[in-house]
Amino acid sequence: KKKYKEVIVPATFSSMRDLQTDSATFATFTPPGFYNRADPRHTELGRFAQLDTAHWRSTSIPGNEENFQEIELVFSDVNESRQTHVMIGGWTQKELPTLATSQANQGWKHSMGFGNHTFYEDYNTHHVRHTVHNPHYAYITDAQHQWLDSHRLGIDGPILHWDPAQPNRLHLWLLSFERHALVGHYVLEVRQ
Repeated sequence: KKKYKEVIVPATFSSMRDLQTDSATFATFTPPGFYNRADPRHTELGRFAQLDTAHWRSTSIPGNEENFQEIELVFSDVNESRQTHVMIGGWTQKELPTLATSQANQGWKHSMGFGNHTFYEDYNTHHVRHTVHNPHYAYITDAQHQWLDSHRLGIDGPILHWDPAQPNRLHLWLLSFERHALVGHYVLEVRQ
């Protein structure tokens, strides 16, 4: 709620769908340390207008006996002229909390990139899971699997949590640039 004022365009909005446009613009965090509306961050959030498919995979890492999960989301824009793939992986099912959608802010939050830590990781967890051994990753590509800059697109990372009423239902939220707004909520039925 306190970051609502940092959404520059659209000036008013009532749903996440209103933000899924390339005209969506956010205030940028600038020196000496505040959000600056005079330095707008333009986005390509129109790429996330339509979720076409979702793929769930189990993965493994050499030398690690744990099974990790990966989700690939394939989006098309409103004109179906651009395809966008979002890959989120390297986490275990038990890492994700079970929450009502009203508690989504307490879900598993992760920044885009490789080996990054969660947004609000505690000190002890940070020392147990050093960056070099951290299996978490999240990245975005185009239809040809060419890397896309998540900040240029306007995405900071996902929030994940299980549904309390249906244990195989996964909620995946996309956080905008600087986590000013939620710009997508996708409910996935996980079949294993």
